[in-house]
Amino acid sequence: MKKPIENWAYEDFSVIISSKLSEFNILPIFRQPRLSASALLYFMYFTSLTLFFVSLVNDDAILNYSEFNLILSLTSLLIFVVVATIGLLNRGFYFLCLPLVVLAVPNAINDLLPSFWAGPLFERGAASVSLINHVDLYLLAGVVLFSDSEKRLGKYNNNVANALTLIALFVVLTSILWWVIVSSFVEHNPLLFFGNSFQLRYLIYISLMIRFVNDKDIKHFNWGLYMAIGFVLLESTVYSLMFQVDQLTSGNFGTNTLGVLFGFLLIYVFSTEEVSSRIKIILICLMSFALFLTGTRAAILALLLSFGLSKLIARYGFLWVGLISTLFVLCYFLAYWDVIVLFLGPLILLLQTDYAFLESQNLVGGALGSVTTRLSLWIASFNMICDFPFGVGLSQFNSLKADYGFSIPVFIDPHNDYLNFFLQYGIINGFILMCTLFAYPLITYLGAKSHGLSYLNIQLMIFIVITSFSNSNFNKHQFFFMFVFVVFVAIKQRSQAFNKKTTDIF
Repeated sequence: MKKPIENWAYEDFSVIISSKLSEFNILPIFRQPRLSASALLYFMYFTSLTLFFVSLVNDDAILNYSEFNLILSLTSLLIFVVVATIGLLNRGFYFLCLPLVVLAVPNAINDLLPSFWAGPLFERGAASVSLINHVDLYLLAGVVLFSDSEKRLGKYNNNVANALTLIALFVVLTSILWWVIVSSFVEHNPLLFFGNSFQLRYLIYISLMIRFVNDKDIKHFNWGLYMAIGFVLLESTVYSLMFQVDQLTSGNFGTNTLGVLFGFLLIYVFSTEEVSSRIKIILICLMSFALFLTGTRAAILALLLSFGLSKLIARYGFLWVGLISTLFVLCYFLAYWDVIVLFLGPLILLLQTDYAFLESQNLVGGALGSVTTRLSLWIASFNMICDFPFGVGLSQFNSLKADYGFSIPVFIDPHNDYLNFFLQYGIINGFILMCTLFAYPLITYLGAKSHGLSYLNIQLMIFIVITSFSNSNFNKHQFFFMFVFVVFVAIKQRSQAFNKKTTDIF
């Protein structure tokens, strides 16, 4: 006699809710979900390329005409061609090479593709954004080759895929409507508004991929991830030594995102079983040391908290752990109150003036230098959101930040994922995307106590929720793809395990 699942209604609450959504599958997008997702994806590519060619005809200065390191870009192209060619030989190789394409291929390859400047050219560290990048090309090839192998995955999986497509469609349509309205009284370049849409594109790719990806594909992905980690460790070491920087950094990811990436991968690798314990220990030790060398304090703290809080949440529940964590934060502030008091003066001055004035008075730097910079960016972002509640577009921040108090000529982002979503997409769309990427996975994972993946998933989400307060992790396309792939494939695995258990019962 087979045993029933304990706490069935509670543990699989998200599955029950998702199945109820199928009753509303009357929209055309649900009748041909894969076709609808593909059509939306191609529409986004068509729109971006059309805007690019219009700007090209008009000789727009925003386009990337400047010289770049051609040798590095061609070397990156050669690496991509070799890896992609191997990946396209068969399905196993494709998922093996996927993390290598995402993490190991140098971003310099994208200088060879249509791109535009995401800020003034005179800024220090000015960077261009590609309309289509090398990850796009590889994902598109995979969807074309393997989407025909799609099988029935159950209503829950189809609803997740449909929801991602519907969310992307809603965001695209409302963004176009907002652009039509705002362009009548504010002059913004359409490429800055629409061009950097990798987040929406990757969500659509994930909605297509989770329909056909299986456990064997994930095992191949994990093997490729171990190799990609080795390349990232090698690249960051060589890059840091070559440019003689104090902290471990990377040409692909920078310093903060590199630290967050290592923390994220540490949690994931710790739970995988494809490699021997010896190799796993070596990888964990190397990434832990690399994370320490980056000096990314938020990532180190979030990593420690993710392991501790996930165990406490699984045992005592989210509410009690939330209350205890709040008390801990209050005690932390009280313990360092003398440091906080010293910072209050510069903070008040920052609110009254701007970041440039603090820098002119030598009030920026030292132990609280990064805090001062982040607070200034957050204040500028908040004021920008107040003026543009429906968003300023996907690449407008650097063009507008000087008008909102951050007048230092350096290419930078808001250093906060939550503010960045509101800033780019607007309050409504930003809230929807944050619910999709933060709230929904966390609620789903908290209801998965009987499933072996629950600890991993909760740890990943706690880590991301914490680090997103001090860094714009999702503004880096490689990290964003790794996150959505791991998170939503894990949701699919959990659903399949649930479906298997219920089949055994009945």
